[in-house]
Amino acid sequence: EKMKQYLRLIKYLRPYKFRLFMAALCTALASAGTVYLPWIIKDVVDQVLSEKDSEKLTYIALSIVVIFLLRGFFFYGQSYLISYVGQSVILDIRRAMFQKIQRLSMSFYDKNKTGTIMSYVTNDVSALQSGLVDNIVDMITETVILVASIVAMICLDWKLFLFTFCT
Repeated sequence: EKMKQYLRLIKYLRPYKFRLFMAALCTALASAGTVYLPWIIKDVVDQVLSEKDSEKLTYIALSIVVIFLLRGFFFYGQSYLISYVGQSVILDIRRAMFQKIQRLSMSFYDKNKTGTIMSYVTNDVSALQSGLVDNIVDMITETVILVASIVAMICLDWKLFLFTFCT
């Protein structure tokens, strides 16, 4: 039953699949920037501090600035695209609800209070936006960061990863 309801909701996302794909791409690239920072810190510790290589330090400092700028750009892109899709989906759902309400019989309005109907139209649709768009984005972002972090930890030092994972 719940899966059927989710599939009904997902049909509202179909017209925006390109923007959703671009938002997912921005999420992945921003998350990659987050995961890449430990490699830079590793280079600072391994090469700059041990070898006292000031040229390498300049390169690493510039790369950190570039990564933070790119992360900001991609997080902005993700936020903008998801907000656009979320607002568009809510507009589509409210439009569909309005059309449905227009077709209901007068006896429906005799049985139901106007405040209850208005609550459905405003509050329930906003709750849908939160559940459908905002929470899903957070879940996807955090999942990508988690998986990428695990892969990065394995690549950096698999023994340390196993120790950390076991702990």
